[in-house]
Amino acid sequence: MKAIKTDANNYVLRIDPGEELIEQLRLFCEKEKIGGGWFWAIGAAGEVTLSFYNLETREYEDTVLLERLEIASLTGNLAMKKSELIIHAHGSLSSPDLKTYSGHVKKLLISGTCEVLLRAFDVPLTRASDPETGLNILQ
Repeated sequence: MKAIKTDANNYVLRIDPGEELIEQLRLFCEKEKIGGGWFWAIGAAGEVTLSFYNLETREYEDTVLLERLEIASLTGNLAMKKSELIIHAHGSLSSPDLKTYSGHVKKLLISGTCEVLLRAFDVPLTRASDPETGLNILQ
């Protein structure tokens, strides 16, 4: 991963082939001591785990995609749950035949490149467990 600091709170990141997006974001934020922010990304992936949260069962239902995909749009946020950085991302990805897959992004392995704009906040965002939904929601 290559990082370019564009100003006090904005970063442009390039995630390289073979790197996993969520892990790279986590490592970068831990290094820079970023505990809250928002990010957007485009690029290309070769392996993706998308999830759908089932409110009835309170479990994520995973789908693994092992194919060449364009990251048409990816957005997410960063927040702290106690001392753990939580990266929450949703994305839409397109196959060569222009079929679109969308959902909660658990894993995204870069194939070509991934370009990320990260807007860091001066103060951390926080999350806590919500007993009604079972989700870790922003506070």
